[in-house]
Amino acid sequence: MVSWVTSRSHSSVQFEPRDRGLLIGGALIFAIALGLRLWGLGQIDPPVFDEVYFPKFAENYLDGERFFDGHPPLGKYLIALGILLFGRNAIGFRITTALFGAIVPILVMGLLYRLTYRRNLALLGGLLMLSDGLFLVESRFGLMNVFLVAFGLLAQIFLLAGLERRGWGRTLLLSCSGAMLGASAAVKWNGLGFALGLGLIGTMVWAIALLRPKLLPRLGILARIVQLRWWHYLVCFGLMPIAMYVVQWLPHLWMYPRGVTELPAGSDALPALWHTFQDLHRDLLGNHTNANVGVGTDEVVHPYCSTWLSWPVLGRPISYHFNAEGELWSSVLAIGNPILWWTALPAVVGLAIASCFRFRALPAYVLLGYAANYLPWMKVSRCLFLYHYMSALAFSVMALAVVLDGMLNHPRKSLRLTALLVIGAIVMSQVFFMPLWLGLPVTSEQFYTRMWFRPGHWTGFNWV
Repeated sequence: MVSWVTSRSHSSVQFEPRDRGLLIGGALIFAIALGLRLWGLGQIDPPVFDEVYFPKFAENYLDGERFFDGHPPLGKYLIALGILLFGRNAIGFRITTALFGAIVPILVMGLLYRLTYRRNLALLGGLLMLSDGLFLVESRFGLMNVFLVAFGLLAQIFLLAGLERRGWGRTLLLSCSGAMLGASAAVKWNGLGFALGLGLIGTMVWAIALLRPKLLPRLGILARIVQLRWWHYLVCFGLMPIAMYVVQWLPHLWMYPRGVTELPAGSDALPALWHTFQDLHRDLLGNHTNANVGVGTDEVVHPYCSTWLSWPVLGRPISYHFNAEGELWSSVLAIGNPILWWTALPAVVGLAIASCFRFRALPAYVLLGYAANYLPWMKVSRCLFLYHYMSALAFSVMALAVVLDGMLNHPRKSLRLTALLVIGAIVMSQVFFMPLWLGLPVTSEQFYTRMWFRPGHWTGFNWV
């Protein structure tokens, strides 16, 4: 009854390191993703939305000017790298974001392939991720959320690659996984969701090993987590993330020692850095916990604040840009692909229900990753935005890929046809909403044709 939402055991599939179909398909997905992100990248003048902050902060690093930001510095370093290469202009502000955004579909594809070594499933996951609009919009401006997701997905891939190896090769790859977890949190603290996800997966594997060892073969490559030594956990997933997080702060701390114009010389430098590090994190914590930006209050804090419950159903997207020239409007709406999102949510629910009847590693992995990156937002009371859902979205897209792949391989023709219709509808939706993602000129009638939810029509939904 539920076999169509499960996947074959990893151990039953032979790894082919030179799968030409996978390489060709991946190259095509990357080329399209990169082309969409680079096309007209400098067409809209900065700043757009949070570009008033992050590229400016990156310039401050280059100019040695003091500033305070509510997030760690790694994302701004990456934007500063683009500015160094392409100058202080729209391209320089956005190029690194575009490049990272273009590899996200490939990382989704690579993660699914590492989990199952099923080429068609991996390519389907990459195609679905390519079709999303929120990731496209976020990676066409000098913003930071795509950095966070890319590092988090890389951590997953390095983990699985490390589990396949032995000896020092395993230790190196697992250390890279830990470093990427630290890098994700070093962009924004909500990158910790990826670390939480891997922690939950490790806990699940050990619980099965201790309580239901007969289920271990169903875990595939994940079963090798129990083969890791204690120092793998300590060094690779304890010290490495912390080291990565701390080290990326050093340039910032060296340039901006707290309360003094320059660091003291000699042995006094290290204590001064440590005190600055502590003070900055008190400020960061206060910025996140005491921000007077609530949702559901009488005060309108920001017109695009949204609740965590509204994200999976696209209740409140964000307008990043609007310009009217005569009868033509140019608008950039940070909104996901509606058909993709509205089918991904039932896929998550379906996998959760199916897992209650029959346990499989792939659905469990995807569901734990989704839960770790989504459910903690329940406890956050400040103003939140749709882009906070991006990490969880990557796992919901993988859930949809798993379900559709199972349907495509089912002997029942109606299920195969339904899967093809869903994929076709997702691609058509991508084409239909592309003008609002790229800021292409449309008439007012064409614009409102895409505003499926307007104020007052549906409670909790507003796309205008």
